[in-house]
Formats: sequence, C-alpha cells, structure tokens
Amino acid sequence: MMCSLALRFVALGSLLASGGVDRLAAQGSLTPPGAPAPNLKSLAEIEPRTAVQSLTGDANATYVITQPGSYYLTGSVQAVAGKSGIAIAASGVTLDLSGFALVGGGAGSGIELRGALSQIAIANGQIRGFTSAGVVSSSSINHLALHRLQVAGAGITILPGFDVLVADCSASGATGSAGIGLAADRGTVERCQVNGCNPTGSFTGILAQTIQSSEVNLVTGSGSGPLIGLSGAVITASTVTSLTQTGSGPVTGIAGAVVRGASVSSLQAGSGGAVGIVGSTVESCTVATVGSGTGAATGINGQMVANCRVQIVNLTGSGSGAAIGISGNTVHGCQVGGIGGPASANGITGISATLISHSSATSVGSPVANSSVIGLNASTVLHSHVGNLLGGSSGEATGILGKKVSDCQVAGGSTPLNSASSLRGIEAEHITECRIADLTASGNGLLAGIYAYRLARNCQISGLSGTAIIRYGGTTSLAGRTEGVTVSGSVGIGLSIVDNHTVTGCSVQGATYGIAASGPNNLIDGNNVMGPSARGISCETISSSGTGLVVRNQIRGATVAIFADAVTRVGPIISTSGTLPASANPWANFTD
Repeated sequence: MMCSLALRFVALGSLLASGGVDRLAAQGSLTPPGAPAPNLKSLAEIEPRTAVQSLTGDANATYVITQPGSYYLTGSVQAVAGKSGIAIAASGVTLDLSGFALVGGGAGSGIELRGALSQIAIANGQIRGFTSAGVVSSSSINHLALHRLQVAGAGITILPGFDVLVADCSASGATGSAGIGLAADRGTVERCQVNGCNPTGSFTGILAQTIQSSEVNLVTGSGSGPLIGLSGAVITASTVTSLTQTGSGPVTGIAGAVVRGASVSSLQAGSGGAVGIVGSTVESCTVATVGSGTGAATGINGQMVANCRVQIVNLTGSGSGAAIGISGNTVHGCQVGGIGGPASANGITGISATLISHSSATSVGSPVANSSVIGLNASTVLHSHVGNLLGGSSGEATGILGKKVSDCQVAGGSTPLNSASSLRGIEAEHITECRIADLTASGNGLLAGIYAYRLARNCQISGLSGTAIIRYGGTTSLAGRTEGVTVSGSVGIGLSIVDNHTVTGCSVQGATYGIAASGPNNLIDGNNVMGPSARGISCETISSSGTGLVVRNQIRGATVAIFADAVTRVGPIISTSGTLPASANPWANFTD
C-alpha cells in the first residue's frame, strides 16, 4: 500500500516538473459553438426566377418576355382588353403559371409565341377569356413543351416546328379550326382532352403526329367543312365520343395512318356522311353508333383492320348512301353487328374487303331497305360467320359474297327475311367446308343456301325453305363440280345445276326434288337421295347439242326415282332391298 502511494507522488512530481499542467489547461473552452452558417446556394441562385407581373407589355400583349430565363406568376392575370396575356419573344424560356389563371378580355391569345423560338416550356395554369387562342405560335417552334394547362373558350395552335409535346392539357369551347393543333414534326399529344366545342367551319379536335391516351367529346359542327375528332400519323388508346354535324360537312371520328386501341362512339352526320375510323392500319379498336342522315355511313375504313368491333352503323334519313360496318383490304378477327338502319340505303354490307378471315357479321340489313344486303363481301373469305340477315321488301340479300369461301357459316335469325328478289347464303366461285342453316324468307324470291359457280365441296346445308344449292351459268370453259355436300331439311330442291357440271358424293334428304339438272353435259354420279321426294333425280338437257349421264346413285322414298329426257343416259335402275346380284351393272342406280 505504501509502495503504491509513493509511486503516485513520484508521477505527479514528474508531471509538474515538465509543465504538464499548463498543457492540460490549454485544451480549449468548454462553451458550445453557435449554429452552423449556411453553405448551400439558394433556389434563386440556382435558377433565378422572374415574376411576370414585374415585366412590361407592348401594344399587343399585357406582358412581354424578351430574355431567356425562368418566369412565374405571383397571382392571376387579367389581360388588358383586346391584348394577349403574355407574349414570349425569346428562346430558352420556362413559364410557370403556378396554378393561377390568365384571363382575357376578348380578342387576343392567352400566351403568344413570337417568332422562330426554341426551348420553351409552359405549365401549370388556366387560360380563359381569349377568343383567338389559348396558346399560339406565329412561326416555327422547336422543342416546345406544354404541361397541365386548362384552356377554355379557345384552343392550342402550334405552327410547323420540331419536337413539340402537349401533355395533360385540356381545351374546351374552341371555335377555331382545332382544339389542340400541332403542325410540327414529332408533335405529340398525351393525356389531353378537347370537349364542348361548337365550330362553324372545318374543325379537328386534336391534330398531331402522335396522339396517345387522349379524348375528344361533345363537339357539334354547323358548317360545310369536315368535322374530325382525332387526326394524326399514330393514334393509340384514345377516345372520341359525341361528334355531331348539323351542317353539310362530313364527320370522321379518327383519321390516322396507324390507329390502335382506340374507341369511337355516337357520331352523327347530316348529308356529308360519317366514318368512325379511317386508317392504313387499324387494330383492336371499337366503333359504336355511327349514323348519317342522307350520306354514307361507315364504321371503319382501313387497309389492314384487325381485332376490331363495330356496332350500329346506320342511315337515319332518306338518302341513297351506303351503310358499311368495315371496309378494307385485309380484315382479320373483326366483329360487326347492327349494320343498316330504318332508312333505305344504296347498299348495306357488314364487312367489305379483299381478304376476310376469322370475322363475323350479325344483324346486317334493314326491314325496309330496297337494295342489296351483304354480310361479308371479299374475294377470299376464310373461317368466318354471318348470322341474322335482315332483308327488305325488294332487292337481294347475301350472307357471303366472294370468289373463294372456305370454312364459313351462315345462319338465319328468328325473323324470316322478306326479300322479293333473292336470298343467298353464300355466293362464290369456290365454296368449301361451309355450313348453311335455317335461312327462311317470307317473300317469293329465290332462296339458295349456296350459289356456286365453279366448286362446292364438303358443305352442310340444313333448314332451308327454298333451294339448297344452285350452280348457275356454266360453260364448257367454266365446268363446275359439287362433291361431298350434305343437304337436310324440308327444301324445294336439294341440288340444282344448269350445265357442264358434276355432282358426286352428295347426300340429300327431305327435298321435293333431290337433284335437278336443267342443261346439257351434266354428270350425276354416286349420290344418295332420301325422300320423301316427288323426284329423286331429275335430268333434262333442254338441248340437242349435249347429253347428260346419271349413274351409281341411290334413291329412296321418291315417287319418281329418276326422271330423264331422251338424250340423257341413265344407268340401269335396280330396285332391291336384299343382296345385289353378282351380275349387277357397276353403273347401276339403286332405289327402293
């Protein structure tokens, strides 16, 4: 213990001798320092901003921006009567309306872009009360961006330029030539709205090279110029509703080179005609309720139309225009319905194209129309369906009209067609793998399930009240063939042919006349006819220059199994219900 204390005193003596106490006292004050001084730049230092209200104006504008920089409103602006609100006369300008309003006093524009400018951005506010325009340029504008602007009583009009973007903006009550109009290369409109406009001349709701997720609605025109909802090169996911033309001008919902995922509804034209969508490529779009008083009405008109739906395209007046669901070059995977209307029409067609595939047309026609009604009309129709044609008091109704038709179906509706001229399920040169069912007509015209000029193969026909299949107008250079066709139900004539035709491998059941030929050079070979029939097979050449041949057929339940004139050659008719004799002629016809 004494040793430890001695060591401590020795250490303290050494510290005192070396001045260590002074060093301990020199460590600094224990009083805390003051608050740290700021070492960051202010917002004004980073981006100097100028209040618009601090600027002066000129003879045409309440305020004029003449230098590059960032500008903002400190409150709403009431423009001098007859003047524009703000004029921008320099490039490199950012204008923030700060949620306030530019209010006009009549003539002039809300924001006027003077001269050839670039690098302009305007955002966040309301513009109203200007009769000329909400935002307008007088020369070419490059690199312009407009965001979150609400314009009332006028539109946005930008003259030719490059790289112009208008996003999340609206224009209501515009009376000029456009709600939002960008005549610029790479002009884009995104998520914008135009509504409540009443133009008296030509008008386009939104005009831009690219339009995305935008909307035009409640536009009523009263002039002779065209009324268009959306117009651009590429239009996607956008909507047009309630366009009405009380004048003589035409109405178009959407006009674009490429239109995808868009919808159009409630278009009405007077005498100028109405079209829902016009485009080179139209994909995954819907059109509903397109009407025209006296002009033509069309749902979609495009070169390539895919996966679209059109409902209710009609004529509401007494004009001579046509009503067409879809008109194009290639149509795939589309549906149309309700094409026609209560008024007479020059022609009613569900889909008209060069090639139609995997598409359908239902409820096409008019109960009072006196012209042609066609469900699908194309050179080639594949894998498609027509149902419930509506025929008028005269004229013709055809389910499918084309040159080559394959794997298609035509089915009647619950109401018989009143077609005094003719009703045809399918009319084409070549018809294969098709089905016709339940076509009935209340008129006295021709009723034919299939009207084939060259070939009908492997088709099924049932539930007709007229002639099941007709091959008409053959010549030696246009020989026809019907094979593998099945006809069932109560029909007048199962298969009717004229001349130069071969009927083979067919089955007819329940027809008054199973197979009827009324011309020379016909071959009826290897068919099965089941009654009750007045005549199983009737073959009359009605000509001294040709013959007919009837061989290897089976006829059951017919009052007259085979009726033939003198120049028709008929294989032996064997009536047997048992085993055929070994000596039976291989060309024989059989009956019960």
